[in-house]
Amino acid sequence: MNATDPTVQKTTGILTVPEAAEVLRARPIAVSRLVALGLLAYNRSADGVPLVIEGDLQRYLGAGSRNMAMPSYDGGWFRTDSLSDSAPLVKKLREFLAEVEVTDDHVREMYEKQGKTSYLTAGIRITPAMRDAYNAGAKTQADGKVRPSGTWMSVDPAKDPLATLSAGQRYFVAALREHAKRYIDRKPSETIGLSPIERLYASPDAFQAAVLNAVKQARSERIVQTEWRMLPEFPHKKFSVRKELRFADIPSDFENEIAFIGSKAF
Repeated sequence: MNATDPTVQKTTGILTVPEAAEVLRARPIAVSRLVALGLLAYNRSADGVPLVIEGDLQRYLGAGSRNMAMPSYDGGWFRTDSLSDSAPLVKKLREFLAEVEVTDDHVREMYEKQGKTSYLTAGIRITPAMRDAYNAGAKTQADGKVRPSGTWMSVDPAKDPLATLSAGQRYFVAALREHAKRYIDRKPSETIGLSPIERLYASPDAFQAAVLNAVKQARSERIVQTEWRMLPEFPHKKFSVRKELRFADIPSDFENEIAFIGSKAF
C-alpha cells in the first residue's frame, strides 16, 4: 500500500474512489471491489482516504476491463433471490441420502472402528445420481435467455451470470456469501459505519481473510440424517447411526470448483 499527501492528489494523476467510479461509469463500491480483487492497486492517502492511481486505471481499461461486472447487491449485501434458493437441491439430496442403506454389517464395522461407541457416523459414498443433481445446469432457450435448474424463471445471463451455474455451484455461491458475512459481522472493524459489502471490499487483506474463512466453512457443508439401529448380539443396546453427505465430496475436484465459484460469488 502507498500513502499519498492529499494536497498533491489533483496534480499527480491520483483519483478518489468516486472519481475513479466516474471514469468507469460505475458505482464507487465497484471500484473498491476491483481493488480488493487486486485488479487495481491498493493505495491510501496519509489520512486514510482510499485512492486510485490514474495510470493503473488506464492500464486496467486498456487490458479490457477484466471482471468488471459487479454482483447484484441490495441493502448492504449481495442480493438474495430465487437463484440463491438451494432448497430444491437440498431436498433432492436428502431423498438420495434417505435411500442409502446402512447394513447390519456396516454398523458392526463402524462399531469396531469408532471405539465401540453407540454413536456412529457413516460417511456416504457419492452416487452418480447425487453428482447429476449437483451438476444440473441451466437450459438455454430460443430467445437466448436461460432457465436455471430448479426454477421456472427465464434469466438474461448477461445481466445475471449466476444463472448459468449449476445447481450445486449456486448452492456454494450462497454458502460462501453467508459465511463471508458471518465472518465480517464477527470481526472487530476500524471501518465503523460501513455496510457489510463495503467492509468486505475495504482492502485486499480484508477481502482475502473473509473469502478464505468462507471457503474453510464451506468445506464443512453437509446434510445429516440420523437413524436408530439394533443388532441381534446387543439386544439391549441402541446405536445412533449418523449418515453424513458432505457437499465438498460431490464435485470431482473441489479445490478447482470452489475457486471458480468464489470468482463468481464476489
